[in-house]
Amino acid sequence: MRDITNRAPRNYELMTILHPEVTEEELPGALEQVAGYITAADGTIEETLRDSPWGRRRLAYPIRHGGRDLRDGFYTVYHLHLAPNRVEEVERELKLNERVMRYLMTSYEPIPVDPKVLEQQEYDAEDAAAAAYTAAQVAATRAAAEAARTASAEAQTEAAVATADSDATDAAATVAANEAVDLPVDAESARIADDAEAVAESPAAADDVAEAAEAELVAVGDEATASDAAADAVSNDAGTGAGSAEAVTEAGAAPSAGSDDSGNQSPS
Repeated sequence: MRDITNRAPRNYELMTILHPEVTEEELPGALEQVAGYITAADGTIEETLRDSPWGRRRLAYPIRHGGRDLRDGFYTVYHLHLAPNRVEEVERELKLNERVMRYLMTSYEPIPVDPKVLEQQEYDAEDAAAAAYTAAQVAATRAAAEAARTASAEAQTEAAVATADSDATDAAATVAANEAVDLPVDAESARIADDAEAVAESPAAADDVAEAAEAELVAVGDEATASDAAADAVSNDAGTGAGSAEAVTEAGAAPSAGSDDSGNQSPS
């Protein structure tokens, strides 16, 4: 039988499955307890793997433990250096731990990593980062272009509205100027024309000036109507006077009932 008491430490991989009833708060202490078995046997732990794909997992088949069939467990993998003669010591402690449902200790030889593989992995990581940066820049450029198109459309809409308002103002000013030209009084026409020019310079006053011009036109029309009525009245009065004079003349020319053709009055 070979003597293994003085052999050099070897690389081992230890996998343990902890009881599913171990809570998240108790889990670190349970893992430290297993690691303590290794260090107590003068072993050293290179790494402990407890994250995906390890951690809490569904078992391939139920495991009978403590009189119960369990379907879940918490997987942990330890990579360690340990003397071959101390392996049994660690396994004995694992068997006595009620929270360890299963364990497996195997020889482990890390596969050396080719420097070219590491270099290629670095290149791949840099390419992925560059692609992500480029995608982010493209997205930002598209967002800026969309915002610019939206702003341009809004500006064009505002310009169209302003143009429509200006056209309406010019039309109102033109109407006011045309109405001012039709006034019978030159001074008033000049004043209305000045108002129309002011409206062209200040579009906000278009409505007020147009209303004022319309009111003045109405007033002038009323005055003209009143003048026509007065003229008709004078004409009617003149006609009435002429009729009276004609009646008087006819009355003077007619002979009285008691006179003859010579104009002498006949005796009574």
